[in-house]
Amino acid sequence: MSKKRGKFTKEESATVVAAAERAAVALGYRNAAEMMERRSARDGPRDKSKMAPFRELASSQFPDRSPLSLYSHVKRQCHPCAMKGPWSEEDTERLRALFDENGPKWSDVAEELGRTAESCRDHFRAVFGDDDFLEKQPKAVRLRKRTAWSDLELERLESATVDGVPVLDVDDASKISFVSLARRVGTRGKSQCQRKWRKLRATAHEGDEDLVDQRAALLAHPAHQLELCEKLQALDPHVESDVVWTSLGYDPIGCGSTRARACFNKLRAKYPASDGFTMREALARIIPDLQEQVHTDLLLRWAREDATTTRVGCCVPGV
Repeated sequence: MSKKRGKFTKEESATVVAAAERAAVALGYRNAAEMMERRSARDGPRDKSKMAPFRELASSQFPDRSPLSLYSHVKRQCHPCAMKGPWSEEDTERLRALFDENGPKWSDVAEELGRTAESCRDHFRAVFGDDDFLEKQPKAVRLRKRTAWSDLELERLESATVDGVPVLDVDDASKISFVSLARRVGTRGKSQCQRKWRKLRATAHEGDEDLVDQRAALLAHPAHQLELCEKLQALDPHVESDVVWTSLGYDPIGCGSTRARACFNKLRAKYPASDGFTMREALARIIPDLQEQVHTDLLLRWAREDATTTRVGCCVPGV
């Protein structure tokens, strides 16, 4: 039987932690936190005595999860050091300094920081990149990776592709796996690669921003709202995530939140009953009302122009 992988759902997590609490009490511990603190101090996750309660849980209650998966999840949830909260900038810098000095000895690093080894390792990889690669570099090279990007790093990033498209030509950041991009660069983390990609994209499209800002300002007018909705309808999306919002021309390429999407959501909010609708159904309600509003505005404008022409004509002698 293949084992389930990936994140635990809230319900699954609650069930696993409750089972671990019962197992801890049966083994003579006060709770799961005490059990994880004592057992994680042994010689690695494959230690037979450490893994025994989780092999029992896997065989009796959670056959679709491996013992190591259960052990790691309960440790993340219950170990006293796992409850320290988000990483601050100071902790992150200290983490990097400890790695530069000692390499990926995560148990030693965790003891210094008061966190779990897994937390230190995962945060390091997310921010700074591949720890195995960095460990093999001279110490001076490891230290330099906190500062300016080298030509080699830039070349590795810029030469990457997404489905055959150069990464700097990709319009939507959600289409890029920055984890894979970080592995390709080798000496940078996911967050570093994402920030550098945005900066390079902004530089490459710097001349387009004024035009984009002008187009975004037009979304306050019904005629341009109608134009946006008709563009969306032509794409025939089922949900909002089906749309590459930056490709519509109202937002800078690669931006995280879009003005086009905000405009659509504002229009949709006028129809409370549309919350349960698909995007297609919502557009089918919004567009007719916008068409009627645009038509009304056009008739009013023509009436004002006719009234102005009549007044001007009356003031001209001989008319």
